[in-house]
Amino acid sequence: MLKGSTISTIEAIRLKDEETKQELEEDRKFLQEKMDKVRADAENLASAYNEDMRKLEERMKEESEASRREREKVAEEYKHQISSLTEKLNQTTSNDTDRDSLIRQIEELKSKSVLGGFFTNLGRAIDRAFGMV
Repeated sequence: MLKGSTISTIEAIRLKDEETKQELEEDRKFLQEKMDKVRADAENLASAYNEDMRKLEERMKEESEASRREREKVAEEYKHQISSLTEKLNQTTSNDTDRDSLIRQIEELKSKSVLGGFFTNLGRAIDRAFGMV
C-alpha cells in the first residue's frame, strides 16, 4: 500500500512541477512581450526625437538665413537713409537751421543700433519660429 501511495505522490509532484513550468513559461512570454513593446516604444521615441531635432535644426537654419537677409535689408535701408541725408546736407545752401536739422537727423540715425544685437536677433528668430510675428 505504501508503494502505490508513493507513486501517486510522485505523480502528483510531477504534475505540479509541469503545471508550475507552464505557468512560468506563460509569465516569461508575457514579460518578454512587455519588454519587446517597451523596446519598440523606446526606439519609436528615439526616432521621433531625432526627426523633431532634425526639423528644429532645419527651421533654425531657415530662421537664421531669414534673419541674415533681414539684417542686410535693414543695413541697406540705413545706408540709403544716411546717404540721402548726407546728399541733402551737401546740397543745402540754405539757412543754418536746415543744415542743423539734417546734421541732427544724420547723427540720430548713426547713434541708433538698427541692426540690433545678438539677443535682439535671437528674440526675433524665436518669435518668427513660433509664429508670433
